[in-house]
Amino acid sequence: ALLGVLSPIHSMIIFLVVVNIGIHAQHISRFIVATLVITTIISLIGVLQEAPHSPLWGLSLGTREQTAAHLARVNGVFESAIGFGDLLATVLPLALMMLFFHTARGRLRTLLIVGTLIMTAALILTFTREAWAALLFATLLLGAVVERRLLRVFFFSIMPILVPIGIIASPIATRLRETAQGNLRFTLLQHTVPVIRDHLALGAGPGRFGGNVALTTHTPLYAEYHMPQFTYATGGQIDMFWTHTLAESGLLGTAAYLAAIVACFLVGRRAYRFAISPQRKAAVLGLLYAAPVTVFCALFSSVLEASGPAALFWSFMGMLTVLALNPESSPHLRSVDHDL
Repeated sequence: ALLGVLSPIHSMIIFLVVVNIGIHAQHISRFIVATLVITTIISLIGVLQEAPHSPLWGLSLGTREQTAAHLARVNGVFESAIGFGDLLATVLPLALMMLFFHTARGRLRTLLIVGTLIMTAALILTFTREAWAALLFATLLLGAVVERRLLRVFFFSIMPILVPIGIIASPIATRLRETAQGNLRFTLLQHTVPVIRDHLALGAGPGRFGGNVALTTHTPLYAEYHMPQFTYATGGQIDMFWTHTLAESGLLGTAAYLAAIVACFLVGRRAYRFAISPQRKAAVLGLLYAAPVTVFCALFSSVLEASGPAALFWSFMGMLTVLALNPESSPHLRSVDHDL
């Protein structure tokens, strides 16, 4: 059953690397700052892509996409706006938690403020609704099981703003109508359900359904299940990670993969509870966001497949493990607060 997750497995190797090569807390703090700087620069490229005839589209690996309202969906240097939005939803909470939950000063505080504003603007301009929703879901979940203050932020600061926006925002309403009428993802799910049902426990096998391997090896499942041509004509057909994983690895393989993420989340929650300084708590809480955000985004995208965002996600999980194994009271390690 585990063979069905071979495609993203090399991204998980990043987790083992982070945990086993002797990375200390001060290295993690530097990596976090470097990640925020790089993501802010990429986000600035994305924001500037919204300008008419922007030359910065030349830095993009993909083509220019538009919303139903003919607005450009920026993708920075990525292939698609979805991938860019998923990455931003993973990284942005780091800046937010460090900004609001610890006393950053000087250049770091300036970086956090500027980075938060630019990344937020870029995330909005990707028009990646699943990334927006993932942040709300993660805030609600973490508020319930990790940090109660997030619940107050969610209900008293975020929701009063988002509810009226959600009611009057035509892009969201349009997308909901498309889903109700059967949009592409909904149609793909309908056609995938019979495959999942017939291979429920162990899956159809690695590379047999929904990915590039299935396309190039001419899997017989497409003909057997009468899959429509649009499903496999492009090579990027089943872009919903959990649907793809269920079809190829079944319940057992999917449960094993999900269990690895849950284990990292629980370890991170333990690290948060034993953290002493507000700096360490903010860093751990920002890293914890990556788990629910990515799991949610993977319902609608291939974020956990072999990709840069997947590698970043597993590096975050490795950092949580390192911080849990090396509490601030350890005399042999410098804690995150010395660098942050």
